[in-house]
Amino acid sequence: AYESAIIAEIIKQLRIIPFQGMFHHLRTLDGREVDFLLELENGYIAFEVKMTDNVTKADARHLPGLDEILDKPVLGSFVLSNDPEIKRLEGNIQALPAAMFLS
Repeated sequence: AYESAIIAEIIKQLRIIPFQGMFHHLRTLDGREVDFLLELENGYIAFEVKMTDNVTKADARHLPGLDEILDKPVLGSFVLSNDPEIKRLEGNIQALPAAMFLS
């Protein structure tokens, strides 16, 4: 419910602008899952959506190493949540408040 609402809002906002990309969900045979991928011409932007008020590295566990399994580079990775704090979790993975990201 929360995850779907956030992803639906991202898609809605991207459709308002002339966005030239594709939307994907990733689930691998070994159980790796990424909630939302935006595919751009030159790479992907990956999103995990968590309802938590305190994001940790564990919430981003499926984001590192995506470059190894995708056909284009990952340009950025984000964990969107109810956590009011902006955090750098690991490498290029940022945790942002969902409300701030969507404003």
